[in-house]
Amino acid sequence: MKGRTFHTTSDAATPSRLLIAEMYKAAADAKEPPWLRTPPASLNEAALRAAYARGRVLKWVRISRFRGGSWQQIAVALRISRQAAWSRFRQQPIIRNVHDDERLLTGALKVLGLWGIRMQEAEKWTEELVHQARVAGWSWGRIGSELGVRRQTAWERFGKSRYTE
Repeated sequence: MKGRTFHTTSDAATPSRLLIAEMYKAAADAKEPPWLRTPPASLNEAALRAAYARGRVLKWVRISRFRGGSWQQIAVALRISRQAAWSRFRQQPIIRNVHDDERLLTGALKVLGLWGIRMQEAEKWTEELVHQARVAGWSWGRIGSELGVRRQTAWERFGKSRYTE
């Protein structure tokens, strides 16, 4: 049959090795993203960093679920409850691939955990800058504008935090 390629067992393992190598690289990137070295210069920059980290968390939740990860495993990686993990991420359509190498799931959960930490750090920076802005007399409208959200949304997210006036 012309055009068909048959793989031996050693060829079939190559994609797994490539994916594992990719996860090691992703873990290294998550350990110290370039923006981690310095605090954000503005509220807008802090919000962008937090959004980037949330996007990475979402990506690795999807990968972990695709690799056969349970909600409990994802919750442990993110240091949240299983129910919190399920309620935040359940709406993501996932087609599970349970035939993968177990190392792929382990690697995905490790990267997910690292991005979870980065997301929490970025959100703390944002909270701190919101507090500084409020102390400096900024209105919720101005803070919302800097964050790219409505005034009401900014207040709901940060007005009830430990940094209230």
